[in-house]
Amino acid sequence: MTKWVLVFLLAAWSAPACASEAVAVCQELTLEVQGRGFYEREIDSCDGIKNCHERPDGSFYYEVPDTRFKVIEAEGGAECPAKGSLLDISEEVSSDQIRASLVAITSMGPDGIVSGMMLDHIRPMDPQSPVKEVSLASVTHIVPCGKKDTTMGSGAYDACCEGLMAVGVFAEGETSCEERQLSGGYACAACGDGLCEGPYENSCSCVQDCPGQ
Repeated sequence: MTKWVLVFLLAAWSAPACASEAVAVCQELTLEVQGRGFYEREIDSCDGIKNCHERPDGSFYYEVPDTRFKVIEAEGGAECPAKGSLLDISEEVSSDQIRASLVAITSMGPDGIVSGMMLDHIRPMDPQSPVKEVSLASVTHIVPCGKKDTTMGSGAYDACCEGLMAVGVFAEGETSCEERQLSGGYACAACGDGLCEGPYENSCSCVQDCPGQ
């Protein structure tokens, strides 16, 4: 596995710049945007901080961009996230589809060793795009894709592995599908393969495979 040393400044880190070891986890990811938003990060003061706000109770926070991607393709590494996995990064990305490398960063800060995942060499899928994305972004969360017949929380909707589909989960009974659907999550099933099988495929969740069930 290729290793190299990077020296960079990370504004979100309180540690001063220092030599950091970066290990390539996945050489090439193709990612598609699933959602954009912000999350709140606590801070002691708003002095000199953009997008900083004071709450009614006197505490402070600033808004950090949050972009969620789905892995469409992954090449060049045994530790690449599987297709269908979700990645959240703390940067605003305007392109709907990008390519990037995934690296693991380990750095020595004043409070000890700091480690995490980052996207490096971020670029739009369209080589003619005038948009110039950030070159380095912190990965705040990775949701591994769900395998066949596994359930996923509602926040991980559509994070099923390649060839699977996120379907609703329904209780047994004779009432309508709407009345029997369970809230708060989904299941990953091979819906669409022409076979009505598995604990989560039925006439409510996958009518194309189970039309007369």
